[in-house]
Amino acid sequence: MRGGLTLILYCKSKNNDFRVRTLAPDSSWSFDFRPNIFGTTLFYCRLMGAPEAHSFDIYND
Repeated sequence: MRGGLTLILYCKSKNNDFRVRTLAPDSSWSFDFRPNIFGTTLFYCRLMGAPEAHSFDIYND
């Protein structure tokens, strides 16, 4: 994030909840998973950084 701001993110799927994470400037976070056999895996994240927040589908099988 520009200006040295922290980023708060919350990622989850129907079966996995990665809890709220706070990322300092110049840091990163990742996760790994296996898509289900039915082709219905969906992960989404909510990214919050002052003054805005946005939600994204991060993976949609």
